[in-house]
Amino acid sequence: QSMATGLLHGGVVAPEAGVEELLVGAGLVSGDVVYPMMYCPEFLPTELSSSVADMKNSARARTNPGPSPAPQFLPTHIQDYLDQANLWGPIAIAAPAHQGERAPGFGVSLLSPVLLMLSQ
Repeated sequence: QSMATGLLHGGVVAPEAGVEELLVGAGLVSGDVVYPMMYCPEFLPTELSSSVADMKNSARARTNPGPSPAPQFLPTHIQDYLDQANLWGPIAIAAPAHQGERAPGFGVSLLSPVLLMLSQ
């Protein structure tokens, strides 16, 4: 994630434009800024294949963006939720979630405007 958004900003890998816009807007309001990242599951079909498990949970090729396969991995574990037409959007916060040996809480204040916007 840090290769795409740097050390101070998170990333959004949302399969729906509306979810992406909601999260980016909430980041601008809250100060926990997130930017859209690549979502192209059709170009990454073999990234999660495994010879010992049903699938891997990280990208096979380290030259591919790490967060990009997440939207392929997650739906296989929340299919009942998605079958009910629920929306979702992974937020990649690996880099801004820690500063040295401290955790600044990045992402926590992002949720407040998201919940407020969804409740209206």
